[in-house]
Amino acid sequence: MLAIGALLPLGAFSGVMTFETLRSYQAADEARLRETARALAAAVDAQFAAMMLTATAISESSYLDPPADIAAFERSAARQAAHFEGWIAVLSGPPEHRLLAVSAPRVNREVPAALSADVVASLAEPMADVFGRGLPAVSDLFTVAELPHAIIAVIVPVDREHAPRQALGLAFGPELMRRILARQDLPGGTFAAIADGRLRIVAHTMDPNGERAGAEAPDWVRGAIAGRQRGIIIGPGWSGRDNIYAMERPMTAPGWTVVVARPASEQAQAAWRVIGWLALGFLAFGLGLAALAWAGRREALKDVQRQAEALRRGREQVERLHGGLPAVLFLREVAADGTSRLLYRGGAIEAVTGWPPEAFPREDGMAEQTHPEDPRVEALLRESLRSGSAEQEWRLRQPDGSWRWMRTHCRRLALRPDGGGDIVGYILNVTAEREARGRALTSARLASLGEMAAGLAHELKQPLQAISLAAENAQFASASLGAPELNRRLERIIGQAQRAGDIIEHLRRFARGADDRAAPSAVGLDQVAEGVLAMIGHSLRDQEIEIGIDLGTPPLRVLGDRIGLEQVLTNLLLNARDAIIQQPFDARRAIAITATAGPPGRVTLRIADTGGGIPAQVMPRIFEPFVTTKELEKGTGLGLAVCHGLLASMGGSIAVENGTEGAVFTLTLPAAPEEGGGADQTAPGNPVKA
Repeated sequence: MLAIGALLPLGAFSGVMTFETLRSYQAADEARLRETARALAAAVDAQFAAMMLTATAISESSYLDPPADIAAFERSAARQAAHFEGWIAVLSGPPEHRLLAVSAPRVNREVPAALSADVVASLAEPMADVFGRGLPAVSDLFTVAELPHAIIAVIVPVDREHAPRQALGLAFGPELMRRILARQDLPGGTFAAIADGRLRIVAHTMDPNGERAGAEAPDWVRGAIAGRQRGIIIGPGWSGRDNIYAMERPMTAPGWTVVVARPASEQAQAAWRVIGWLALGFLAFGLGLAALAWAGRREALKDVQRQAEALRRGREQVERLHGGLPAVLFLREVAADGTSRLLYRGGAIEAVTGWPPEAFPREDGMAEQTHPEDPRVEALLRESLRSGSAEQEWRLRQPDGSWRWMRTHCRRLALRPDGGGDIVGYILNVTAEREARGRALTSARLASLGEMAAGLAHELKQPLQAISLAAENAQFASASLGAPELNRRLERIIGQAQRAGDIIEHLRRFARGADDRAAPSAVGLDQVAEGVLAMIGHSLRDQEIEIGIDLGTPPLRVLGDRIGLEQVLTNLLLNARDAIIQQPFDARRAIAITATAGPPGRVTLRIADTGGGIPAQVMPRIFEPFVTTKELEKGTGLGLAVCHGLLASMGGSIAVENGTEGAVFTLTLPAAPEEGGGADQTAPGNPVKA
């Protein structure tokens, strides 16, 4: 009786411990299934997000801008489609959803004909999301008669003027989903599957060849998961045995379902094995508890490590895929006030931004390198949360101190009840695009200015001729009156009118420009200098700038175009004037123009000023378009680039260096043949002050 009385509490305690152990093991096993399902859903989300980003980037192609160049778009899109072993299609808006373009590098060219009405009908639901809400969507599994397997499509809107005008689909086979499953390191005895919105099997770990693709899940599953985002369900599988299923729905494809399952019998057997070990543990209570704790901790740690390794491999694959895209892709979790947390960033970061990836902190992003006058990314993210998408252009400082123009496009991926959400977007380098636009505007402005100058010269020429003729008539009349003082004044009027007419004629020829078809001719450098000073000499004199000219005795001559040389010299003298007037008033104000013969067959013309020189950071790029040391309102950055092009067209060159007081430009041109074996052109001359 005493023994029985002692064993009863022990038996009751053992029963309670057995029950609690069974329940704890079941809870731990279900928790592992949930975490595995969550990791698998994250891998599916990463794959769909990568494809949405790629499809969105392709949809921005200029070939789709009206009027669309469909052939060029198909050639360009074929390279992107090859990454996913699929094809790309562009469809028109509702209601007909006509096929506009197809790029299918690895499938039969008859695929366009397969997009019949029934296939378009199978895309009706995702197309409604694209055109109704302007959001990307994922289709269910559907078939095309000309293809040997079913396909899936990621569809994004083709936005033009802030509205979806067309839809772009990136289609691929279910083998991509099977590869995602194959990369998962599932616990022993566990299997996984991915199903579309109609609960048809897309991929299954127990079906590596895809023979079950398209098979529908049992009806009881449809009722068990209806209205649920995640959870644990228990029911029979294809084998007839009960399984424990952990289900999770991906965020990027809300209708899809990811399940990770384990046979219920294996869970029970494993639990009873634990009970057996627990019974043995009563024989060595302390040692048994320590062993169980160590084993449980080790197993949990392995599970976490396996899941982390699976996520790492998935992330590496996505980053490798994005590394070849000419854009920076990002995914941010954004609060309602615009503050955000970076979830993912990929793409050719250094090629696009000019900075290595480690130069940008994950939280602050590119804020420190953004131009202080440009809006910050928080405003763009807030606008994306409010309206669904937003875009802005801004300047990014480069390591050498220059600025690069960037364009950021954001799209809202998900919106939470608190006003925050997930924002996906990309960043492009649009510096070349803006420079091309600026060159076009500047060229148009210069052309208009030239036409105005030519017209003005023509209009002024006739009044000056009338003034000169009237003065000559008055001079003739004054001669008969014997008024020498009046005659001298009339002579001055006639001379000044003729000088003004010469200047206007020169301005008219200068505005008309050089004839590109004309052969180079011998041009005297003294004629070039005289023509330039006739136009801008007064401007230099007004600034009290001394001009020293030494062009040789006799003046050297070159082979080229006089108008083009005058344009080059005018630009250099005006640049020198602008640099000199920025110096202190008591500083020396001078420009020296010196011509020398040599090397053989060449003539060197040097223009040196006292303007302080060119900054070191600008010097290597001084002849590039739109590079200037002047303020934004005072310089376009085109003058020296035009000079470089003009001299090159004449067979010459231009170089620059900083002298002791300012910049020194050196022009090298072909020498003109000597006239009839006259005086030696290389004889130095005496400087002349002009």
